[in-house]
Amino acid sequence: GPDYFLTPWIYHKFRPNKSEMVGKDVALILDSFGGSALAAYRVARLFQQNAKSFTVIVPRIAKSAATLLALGADEIILGEDAELGPLDVQFQDYDTEEGRVSALDMIQAIEQLEESAIDVAMRMLTSLKERTRKRVNILLEPSLSFAAEVTKPLFEKIDAVSYSRHHRMLKEAEDYAVRLLERRRFTRTEAEALASDLVKKYSTHEFVIDLEECKQLGIIVDEEGKETRRVGLHAKGPANAAIGEAIEKLYNTIGKATVFGRLVQS
Repeated sequence: GPDYFLTPWIYHKFRPNKSEMVGKDVALILDSFGGSALAAYRVARLFQQNAKSFTVIVPRIAKSAATLLALGADEIILGEDAELGPLDVQFQDYDTEEGRVSALDMIQAIEQLEESAIDVAMRMLTSLKERTRKRVNILLEPSLSFAAEVTKPLFEKIDAVSYSRHHRMLKEAEDYAVRLLERRRFTRTEAEALASDLVKKYSTHEFVIDLEECKQLGIIVDEEGKETRRVGLHAKGPANAAIGEAIEKLYNTIGKATVFGRLVQS
């Protein structure tokens, strides 16, 4: 169920049954808001190393670390209203009202602050140049000093240790994503482009990455920074109406219980 977060012990639930995967085509039904990047990576690698082929089926939601797990599959099948999400790591923070906080929120807040400081400096430089008619090299230092003084109180509130931790968490998720993608069907360049987009492209943890959005991922650029092509994530819809109906039934029932185990026909 989506309220069930991926934790390291889940790997140890799968591992005793790994012999059952060997030489077989395996499908994993995934419905989760995410959790531990390490847990997602280890489970994905377990399937990669043992199964003949590995398919992830997402009836509804596979966010954050659950998206990371899905990247290890040979094929990702999304239901009609299913969604993946950015590779934004969330973790427990008992000092906040929310409980779980987003590493991406912290990084993006600081990046926006940096952009604001640059904007203040540029506006001051433009204003001084219009008023004094002096050369830019003369006005640059006072403009930068002004911007530094204006934004100094905000930067002083930043916890450098916390920022480094959050940055490291996002880098961990990105590195894991590259390794999972590269081991299946993408070149190193393609894997890095896809992973980078999944970490940096989206503005919020909840951003919906549906089937159409998957096609837009993985922008490859040339030496001048111009887009040459888009890789596209290896996701698709149901192969036929029968599979679509089965996934639709899962959509309507899977959120009512937290389930871990093997699906068998009755």
